[in-house]
Amino acid sequence: MTSSNSAHDEGPAKAGVGGSARRPGATDTFHIANFGCRASQSEGATIHEELTRAGVEEADSPYEAGVVVINSCTVTEQADRDVRRLIRRVARRNPGTPIVVTGCYAQRRPVDLAAMPQVRYVVGNSHKPMVAALAREALEDPGRTGRAEGFAATSSRRSWGALPIRGRPAGPASP
Repeated sequence: MTSSNSAHDEGPAKAGVGGSARRPGATDTFHIANFGCRASQSEGATIHEELTRAGVEEADSPYEAGVVVINSCTVTEQADRDVRRLIRRVARRNPGTPIVVTGCYAQRRPVDLAAMPQVRYVVGNSHKPMVAALAREALEDPGRTGRAEGFAATSSRRSWGALPIRGRPAGPASP
């Protein structure tokens, strides 16, 4: 796993729906954790650039971020375990923070990832250009930290598409 580091925003903290407090300084910050090959690293850099261009600042770690993007790889079972481990750690150490999972593992096992704590969106490779916008959306509504409510890419013989993943939010739905 690799990621970039810079100072994070020291702005006011937001409280999520249902009282799940956000860490101080997490407002409008992101962290990208890249797993895998050079293509994954390059795609992670593109997501990073899109988020910073939109005015979102990078957090020093996933445990301080307002949203965490996990750009996954699935070359080995160990890579899959590493992604799952990071999701569980973020959920434990940065409660209330939405997680967006993308990449090969998200493409291959979207339903499994969607069932994990705090995973807001699961985005397959064919929809990776949507990741930065989904991360910004998650920052705007941090309180919905239940099971995934986003999209998972699915395949058929002819085309790729988006399948909504229905889930139960932890708190009341936002208006």
